[in-house]
Amino acid sequence: MILAVYIERVNPGQFGISQPFYYPCFPRNKKNSSTVSISDYEENVWSSMNKTKTKIHEHNHWIEMDSNTDKVCPLMRIKHLTKVFGKLAAVSDFSFDFYKGEVCALLGHNGAGKTTITFILVGMMEATSGCVILQGLDHRIHIQKTRKMIGFCPQYDILYDKLSVQEHLELLAQIRHLDRTTINKSIDTILDLIGLTNDRRTLSKDLSGGMKRRLSIGISLIGDPKVLILDEPTSGIDPYNRRLIWTIIQKMKDAGKCVILTTHFLEEADILSDRIAIMSHGQLQASGTPDFLKKQTEYEYRLFIDKQDMCNTDNIAQFIRQRVQTAVLERETSSELVFGIKRGATQHIGRLIRSLDEQSQQLPINGYGLSMTTIEEVFLSRRQIAFLVGFFFIPIILEILTVAILPTPKTIEVSMLQNERVADAQVQLYPSIYNPHTVITYSNNHDSNAQSRLITYLANTNATIKQISTNTIVNEVVSQWNESEDIFVDKYQIGFGLLNNLTSSNQSLTFDVYFSTVNYHTMATSLSVATTSLFQFYANSSSKMIVTTNQPILTRGEPLSEEDRFFQMIFCFDTLPLSLFNFINSVLAAVFIGILSSNSIRERLTHSKDLQLLTHLSKFTYWFSTALYDFSICLILCAILTIIVKIGAVYRVDSGAEVQIYITDQHMGYLFLMFILYSLASLPFIYVYSFIPGTELIGFIIFFIVNVLVCFLDVVLGFIGVFSGSKPLPDGTLVNRTGTIMTNIRWVLSALFPTVNLKHALFNIRLRSSDLCIAAVNSVMGTNYSSNEPWMSLSEPGLGIQFLIFIGQMIFWWFIVIFLEALWKMCLKKIRHCSKRQKQTVVTEIEWNDTELDEDVRNERQLILNRNQLTKSAVVIVRDLVQEFKKRKEKSMTKRIHRAVDHLNFFVPSSSCFGLLGANGAGKTTTFRMLINDIQPTSGEVIINRMRNNSEIGYCPQFDWLVDHLNVRETLTLFARLKGLTSADIQNICIDMIQCFGLDTYEEQEVQKLSGGNKRKLSAALAFMANPTLIFLDEPTTGLDAAAKRKVWKVIRAARDAGLTIIMTSHR
Repeated sequence: MILAVYIERVNPGQFGISQPFYYPCFPRNKKNSSTVSISDYEENVWSSMNKTKTKIHEHNHWIEMDSNTDKVCPLMRIKHLTKVFGKLAAVSDFSFDFYKGEVCALLGHNGAGKTTITFILVGMMEATSGCVILQGLDHRIHIQKTRKMIGFCPQYDILYDKLSVQEHLELLAQIRHLDRTTINKSIDTILDLIGLTNDRRTLSKDLSGGMKRRLSIGISLIGDPKVLILDEPTSGIDPYNRRLIWTIIQKMKDAGKCVILTTHFLEEADILSDRIAIMSHGQLQASGTPDFLKKQTEYEYRLFIDKQDMCNTDNIAQFIRQRVQTAVLERETSSELVFGIKRGATQHIGRLIRSLDEQSQQLPINGYGLSMTTIEEVFLSRRQIAFLVGFFFIPIILEILTVAILPTPKTIEVSMLQNERVADAQVQLYPSIYNPHTVITYSNNHDSNAQSRLITYLANTNATIKQISTNTIVNEVVSQWNESEDIFVDKYQIGFGLLNNLTSSNQSLTFDVYFSTVNYHTMATSLSVATTSLFQFYANSSSKMIVTTNQPILTRGEPLSEEDRFFQMIFCFDTLPLSLFNFINSVLAAVFIGILSSNSIRERLTHSKDLQLLTHLSKFTYWFSTALYDFSICLILCAILTIIVKIGAVYRVDSGAEVQIYITDQHMGYLFLMFILYSLASLPFIYVYSFIPGTELIGFIIFFIVNVLVCFLDVVLGFIGVFSGSKPLPDGTLVNRTGTIMTNIRWVLSALFPTVNLKHALFNIRLRSSDLCIAAVNSVMGTNYSSNEPWMSLSEPGLGIQFLIFIGQMIFWWFIVIFLEALWKMCLKKIRHCSKRQKQTVVTEIEWNDTELDEDVRNERQLILNRNQLTKSAVVIVRDLVQEFKKRKEKSMTKRIHRAVDHLNFFVPSSSCFGLLGANGAGKTTTFRMLINDIQPTSGEVIINRMRNNSEIGYCPQFDWLVDHLNVRETLTLFARLKGLTSADIQNICIDMIQCFGLDTYEEQEVQKLSGGNKRKLSAALAFMANPTLIFLDEPTTGLDAAAKRKVWKVIRAARDAGLTIIMTSHR
């Protein structure tokens, strides 16, 4: 826990201010801090503020000198704030002051740095340079104190679906450590302020969009903060809720709070703000009161003329200039003329209006309008000014550490040679089986050639040769007893003495052979060395060898005891079903493969998968391409896992023996093939988890826990099966029924879970690495394994059965994926339909009274019912569309029916733009989801004519359905290819889309790093890709700045004029 807190302080991630790594050793206290008294702070600010402001004012006439500088000290001051991401400066040398009891609006284009500044102010992000001073406290040092003075309403609602309105407020009140006696009173006050008193027990997921935004503002008011930061609080909100939020902001201002507001509704900034700061590319371009900023523009008024078809523009312009000489024609459209009237001509406005009224019949105009300069025009005039490795290394380190702490193959074999229960195994003998060891030799009247042959042979086994001159070998060995007993016993295994020379009368050599009695095979090993040395001597060749195989015959009068069976398993710990190494390998393989599940889960959560399927892309192609990409990654992972095994094998191979931890080099292909088959079986198994509700992290955690549990269960079942006793049958046969049941359960687990099957395959591979371990397993488990079994045999320890299981798992889990993808919704729909028939509540049978509807609505419905005459002209026909959801009642376990869409009827003519308006929660987005076939209607009918396939539909969802890890150009290219465009056209079309929607600056930036407004522009661009016949735009301009909004409008008008049909919703 302490380590987790330390790491989070030092490296808080994307959001948070990091502390130096040594901060626990040098805590910051009041003596070392930069805290100053309020009086000193005010004096320092007053002494420097006028100088700073004067310099800024002289440099930029768009920045107004604060009128408050002579009266009050700023509550919060930003000084030379800069934030750099890589090479991009999101905020550059930004300075501004905020005062108590005022509303200050931060305006700027999408990506101007507004949200970045708000994140820095609340301590969610660390500034590259500069500082924020709040009531004399530097936020870099006193972040905990300054956070208590700030309330924050983020751009997007961060709410818990399962908590009610009141529970949200109570939770945040307790987090802020409010006095329990005042919590209820504070909550009642806030609920009354935000207008949610009657909905205090409603779950947040059941609130409308406007109510959620009001709740987010209420959460920011917990703790009575001095500064309130509202990041686009009215974005995506209907006019009614927007006015309510305006009222809340005004009340907070009257309460003396400093309100910092970011918004793209410039009318909102004009009405609410005392001062406005306009940003562009991270820099302050203009600031001051709304009146001050309006006076900086060229034109004071704008005259809008609605002209007739035969109108002569020059005549109208001359008519206006005769009355107001400073009038300038700004722009002309097919139906409208816009004149700008410069400042100083106010006295002539009255005469111009009277002339227009008097001669309106003679002039070729339909009407006129006059407006003063707006903040939107100010904004538009100023906006153009100056513009996975650690994941691989950690498992490798764990694997190598595991290899290091487990006994080596040599240690296992030596230990087993010392064990009576496995000493009767057939073993091929060589001196290096006892490495490291020392061989003591001596000779009396020896033949130098014979002794050199012996020493040469022993040296080739990497043994340490220790020659003595006499036959006092016992004394020599005893003199080494100062070493520890374990080292002594393992070190001195064999010794030799050469007793005579070869003569003409004596052609034989005489040896004294010494061996340790601790190990059962040392006697035969020493004999093998002696005979091989003699053979090499007489053959006069060092390459000649005598291969000796030893299999002692031991008699046992009694079966193995339970203690012996347990210690036998410990000696072969690396091989038996309790194998820690196999368990870790299987779990690590699951972790490697499981990380791939994040992509499919992320695409489900972000709905980018749904947006891709609204193209030429079929579900089969989607999953095939996903699996192909993931499998290419798996090939790399398989190679890495194989290399890990090889690293472990090399680490544990003794220098003189070719003993492999897993498998010999010539059979490495089987190991690699096993990992490949495991990947093919695991991929569809992983994809099943993408259908589980929750985040990608939750999906991975569930996948990981399931694999760990089933692998551990397999270990436990193997343990029970091995140590369960056998019971005699009436005929005297011993049967281990418990072991048989455990084995069958393990086979079931192996058949269902690829990770368990991998563990069994690893067991079989490792079993073949040592004859001694096969002998141990046969002895302990009563099996009849043989190393001569073919590798692909269907009987163990062959791998054939595991390979077949992998193939079967791949087929089975792909079937489950196809069922969940294609058949699941269909089955639910049929089940729902059957249940409704049983309850006699079929929606199509519900009586519906349309007498309360307006006459034009009834006429529209009648026209829809007689749709034969609409078939040729209408692109979309919606008849009696109904969508119902079940919602839980307050303080009850029962559910009530909520009708989100209630008998909706409308049609959309070809080449038109159809607006679908309504308050938050009116059912607009639900209707769109039914129109694009994302959800099935409860009843009713949707007819879309002239659509051959989904690629002829463009959709801009309310919330961005984008692929986060692609950049803007890659996203456009992806959807252009999915729409079926040719490679020759894709580049030009992507360039056109980037320019039309103002994404030039961000085309190489990843989607996840885009601001909310730029994501909306990209979503809108995707909807228009490849000129689809029908386009659905769900609030396409929400969160866009004024200039970007106008660009989207221009594109919509051009698409409509080109013959496309558009259905859109908006709160603008």
